[in-house]
Amino acid sequence: MYELIFSAVFPLYEALRRRPMLRYLREYERNQWLSPDKLKELQARKLRALVEHAEREVPHFRAVLKARGLTAADIRGPEDLSKLPIMTKEEVRGAYDSFVATSHAGKNYRKATGGSTGDPFQFECDLDSEYRRLAVMWRGYRWAGANLGRRSAYIWSWPYAGKTGWKLLKEKAYQKLFGRTFFSVFDLSDRTLPQFASGLRKLRPQFMVCYVSGGVAIGEWLLENGQRIPPPRGIITGAEPLHEAQRAVLEKAFGAPVFNTYGGREFMLMGAECPAHEGLHVSADHLLIETVDEAGNPVVGKPGRVLVTDLHNYGMPFLRYANGDLATLEERTCSCGRGLPLFRSIDGREAELVPLPDGRRIPSLYFVHILKDYGQIRYFQVVQLQLDEFVIQVVPTRRDLPMTFEYEDKLRADLGAIRVRTEVVEEIPLTKSGKRRVFVSKLARPSTVP
Repeated sequence: MYELIFSAVFPLYEALRRRPMLRYLREYERNQWLSPDKLKELQARKLRALVEHAEREVPHFRAVLKARGLTAADIRGPEDLSKLPIMTKEEVRGAYDSFVATSHAGKNYRKATGGSTGDPFQFECDLDSEYRRLAVMWRGYRWAGANLGRRSAYIWSWPYAGKTGWKLLKEKAYQKLFGRTFFSVFDLSDRTLPQFASGLRKLRPQFMVCYVSGGVAIGEWLLENGQRIPPPRGIITGAEPLHEAQRAVLEKAFGAPVFNTYGGREFMLMGAECPAHEGLHVSADHLLIETVDEAGNPVVGKPGRVLVTDLHNYGMPFLRYANGDLATLEERTCSCGRGLPLFRSIDGREAELVPLPDGRRIPSLYFVHILKDYGQIRYFQVVQLQLDEFVIQVVPTRRDLPMTFEYEDKLRADLGAIRVRTEVVEEIPLTKSGKRRVFVSKLARPSTVP
C-alpha cells in the first residue's frame, strides 16, 4: 500500500520542486532498448558536446588540447578518445581548480571517495549530473525488482554517521520516505549477526542492497544456524567483487536471485545485472567506458584498466579517468535484448595486481579461485610481504577442528620461487569503508603511469 501511495505522491513532489530525476529515468529506460549502433551514435553526440564545453571552460583540458595540437572538433566519437591522455587522481590533486569548469566554480557538489585502498580522492559534480546518476542507479536497481518507495534493507555504510539534531532528523525522514532501513556493515561481527538476522526477519524487505562481504556473513550465519527470513524479490550486491561461491551462499540463504552491480563514488552505477544474468550492463548511455592494457591499447575479452568518461558532469568533466579498477568488457550483447554492452567481470583493483619474482603480474582473484573450495576457511586475506614472500591469513569455519593447508603446494607450483605460510587468525579487519580485502601488498607502491 505504501508503495502505491509513494508512486502517486512522489512524482507530484518532484514536479513541484522542478527536479528532473524521474524524467531522466524514463529517458534511460527508453535508451536501454536502443541498438548498439544507436547507442554509439548517442555516445558520440554527448561526447562532442562535453569536449566542446571542456575546451571552452576547463583550463586543464584547454591546455591539453593545445599541447597536442588538437581542438574539440578533432574528438568526434569514442574512437577519437585515445588522442587524449589518461586523467589520474594525482593530476587532479596537483591542479584541482584547473579541472573545474569556470561557469560552475563554487556551485558544484563536493564529494569524496572512501579511500578503501589508501587512495582517498575529492572531486565535484554539477546538480544536473547528480539527478542523472540517481536515474541510472534506479534503472539498474529496477532490474533486480527494486523500486522507489519499496520496502528495502541496506547492509551498507551508516548514513547517519556524524549527523546530529536537525540534520539527523532530516536524514532519517529521507530514508524512511524511500522505505529504506539500514544495517551498518561497520557493526557486523559474530556478536551482532543474530541481531542483524532478527532485524531482517521483522522487516521482511522486498529487496536487499548489501556489501558483498556483509550479505555473505549474514547468509552464512543463517545457513549455519538453520534459520530463514522471508525471501525478498532480489538481492543487489555491490562495493566489492562478487565471486560465484558468494552468489551461491546468498541465493541459498535468502531464497532470492542475486543481481550484482559495479559502481563508485565518482560515477555511481557503472554496471548492473539484468534478469538474464549474462554479465553487467554498462551504463553506456550515461558513461563512456574503455578498458586498456598497460601500454594504453584498448582490450576486449580480457582484463584491462578501466577508463571512464562521464558524459554529463559539466561541473568537473572527467575524460578518460582511471578509477583504479580492472574489468573485462564483452564483445557480444545480452540475450535480454538490451543494446547496452556488457562487463563480463569486474576483476579488482589495479593496486591488487600481484607482482611475482619471474616478472608476471596476476590478478588477486587468482587466490579466490584457489582457496574457494577449502571448506575449512571462512575468510582469508593474502598479504605480500616481499616479492617472493606471502602470508595467507585465514579465519577458520570451525575453531575446534585441526586445519590442513594443502593449497600452499598449489601456490608454490603456480607462482614459482615463492615462500608461503598460513596464519590462523581470530578476525580479518574490514577497511575504513567496510570492505574486506582479498589482497594486501606491503611492497612499495609503484608510481602511476598515465
